[in-house]
Amino acid sequence: MSKPAESDSGESVALLKAIAESTADGLLAVDREGHVLFSNARFATMWRIPDDLIEERNDSKLLMHVLDQLSDPGAFISKVQELYASRQEAFDTISFKDGRTFERYSCPLIQDGNLVGRVWSFRNVTERVQIMRALRGSQQRQREILEHLPAGVGIAGLDERLIVVNRAFCDIVGYEVEEALGMRTLDLIDREYHSKIRSETELRKTGVSSAYDAVMTRKDGSKRIVEVSAVPYRDDDGKIVGTTGLLIDITEKRAAEEALRRSEQRYRDLIEQLPVGVAIARLDETFELANEALGRILKRDVSELLGTKFTEHVKSQFAEAVRRQTESRREGKASAYEVEMVRSDGESRFVRVSAAPNMNDAGEVIGTLGIMEDITEEKRNEAIRRSQEREIELYGSLLRHDIRNDLGIIMSYIEAARMLSSELTEQTAGFLDSAIAIIQRTSNLLTGVGRPSEVVETGLVEFLDKLSEDAVSANKDLKITVVPDPDVKGVKVATGSLLTMVFHNLFLNTIQHAGTQSKIEIAVKRHDEAAHITVSDDGPGVPDSVRGRLFQRGVSTKGESGGLGLYLCRQIIEAKGGSIELLPQVKGKGASFLITVPVVSSTN
Repeated sequence: MSKPAESDSGESVALLKAIAESTADGLLAVDREGHVLFSNARFATMWRIPDDLIEERNDSKLLMHVLDQLSDPGAFISKVQELYASRQEAFDTISFKDGRTFERYSCPLIQDGNLVGRVWSFRNVTERVQIMRALRGSQQRQREILEHLPAGVGIAGLDERLIVVNRAFCDIVGYEVEEALGMRTLDLIDREYHSKIRSETELRKTGVSSAYDAVMTRKDGSKRIVEVSAVPYRDDDGKIVGTTGLLIDITEKRAAEEALRRSEQRYRDLIEQLPVGVAIARLDETFELANEALGRILKRDVSELLGTKFTEHVKSQFAEAVRRQTESRREGKASAYEVEMVRSDGESRFVRVSAAPNMNDAGEVIGTLGIMEDITEEKRNEAIRRSQEREIELYGSLLRHDIRNDLGIIMSYIEAARMLSSELTEQTAGFLDSAIAIIQRTSNLLTGVGRPSEVVETGLVEFLDKLSEDAVSANKDLKITVVPDPDVKGVKVATGSLLTMVFHNLFLNTIQHAGTQSKIEIAVKRHDEAAHITVSDDGPGVPDSVRGRLFQRGVSTKGESGGLGLYLCRQIIEAKGGSIELLPQVKGKGASFLITVPVVSSTN
């Protein structure tokens, strides 16, 4: 993986590097093409990246190593692709096959006002997630215990000695029934509660009932917190002769309450750290909770937002639509919509709202939980992009029209040359035929580029035969042989103008490097649900200096600027769910490329 270049301000760069390496989070910076600009050691450790992969600096292998560890690699890639051209911040969690969980935060990398890439930070929260799951499970088990098991019951005389206990009582204190009978209640209660128990016993003598908490010591020395409901115990004559106590062990409940309190605090802290606005509003749209991110969107202190209504911050033309959305919350419906909001300085911001019903413990809708994301820049970029696309479409249409007209003129000149020449040598006639074939192929490519690519199911061998015939028609001395295995007969793949361009580009590379009289062999095999196509030529091969970078943007073997051919070939093949790679050089042989494409159907 590449490292950032040293700048003139060497000390500042060194300090930033030291900070990045000392953080507990994994850091990764990538450019808009997905190439790694920087990563700290913690990132490599968290993602378990081998040292040789780091030294190799192969972005594709690094990406595959990352994806192989994830539970849902498709969602990971989709999120990355969604954010590459965006200036928005993003926060989510990702899950691993081995049970780990990372928090993922991303922000745009801006240089001189331009979006040049993104910075990603990863935090391992596996232990936190496991604790939260365990707490939820513990709370559920505790509720089941309290709901289904009988409470402990103990009866003590006025001398505070137990005369009756039940099984649940003994389970609480850890003694058998026979052991507990005759024991003083003070022997089971922590010393700090003795004074409280004596005063409670005096109350019972006067006929007063009460409830209180106490800490009991079990036989094994462990402590239990119990909730005691005590009432006077009377004999058959109605005389108070002791106390009946109903004991509920609330040790786990107290621990759960404390854990829940800490959990709620972490939840609030998490909300404050979120890069998107979060708010809870009542059904009358009044804010009850808002985080700092929402305050930044509206340029207001959170304290200023609380008590105000959502519609007070929305442009008037959106107010009625917001009210309708709020009404749908009463029916328990969630929705997402966009509104234009007004900041404290009067500036308008486009905000995407994702809203869901906020319910109480009884399942009643009491308001709305909303997540708000500032999409103003996204809207502006979208408008610019649409304008650019219209301009490109218009320019492309004009360009195709002009080139097609020029090709028609060239074709007419060739036909005129045929008619005006009384005698044509065989070589001259061959040149004219090749020129016509090239013009027809170029015209066909212009037609394909001029409209969305039409993908159809085509027999693989027939497709390759047709490509070979077209290439030989345009280059008479070129020899192309298609060698299919028997098991590829009847195999169909998804083809179209873009896939055609991949093979034409490989043929053209061969002609440019090996000459017009070169030979190409196309070997076709089937491996499970994929077709393997090996394209080999008899040229000089690919220089070692560029083999490892051949499919990168800007790399060329022709000593010219550009180098987009093979880069675009890889993009096209991968978009179709396949792959393309340069095979190892064999002494005395030319270049060999292995192309894999998914098999759509087969009659075999």
